[in-house]
Amino acid sequence: MRFTQRKQLIVGFGALFVLVVVIAALAGGDDESTTTTPRRSTPTAEPAAPEATTPTRSTPTRTTPSQTSTTRTFTRDDIEDCLDPWDGNHNGFEDSVRAGLNDPGSMKTYDTYFGITPTDGRVPIRMDYGARNAFGGMVRTQATGSLDIASCRVTVYTYGYE
Repeated sequence: MRFTQRKQLIVGFGALFVLVVVIAALAGGDDESTTTTPRRSTPTAEPAAPEATTPTRSTPTRTTPSQTSTTRTFTRDDIEDCLDPWDGNHNGFEDSVRAGLNDPGSMKTYDTYFGITPTDGRVPIRMDYGARNAFGGMVRTQATGSLDIASCRVTVYTYGYE
């Protein structure tokens, strides 16, 4: 037998098998007389009655904003959603740093790093970048800031050229 003939034979048997399975499923139906349900041999315990407790006087507690149920827990994916999916940089952070440079067109962003533990919905963020200084030389430095995860806005603390 040649390879193609064996292949056709295997495909034919596969199709026949699928056809038999489909016919068996249709012929079986959902007849309840053929299905069995497991029987319990031990009696089930009834739920215990709740114990009677005497009411106690509770003192009102003050909730801080971090204790309220509306506080949102942020994940790493929430932080990464604020960054550009193409290069992993924060475009607003780049634009705010670029605005104060001598030669804004020479800015090259190397990496953007962020913290993973949010404090009050904010994480620290750092951008390593390079740009030309007043003498025409390329200088590599870093800018730091704080990223608000809910609004994806960055507050710049240092620009790196102070």
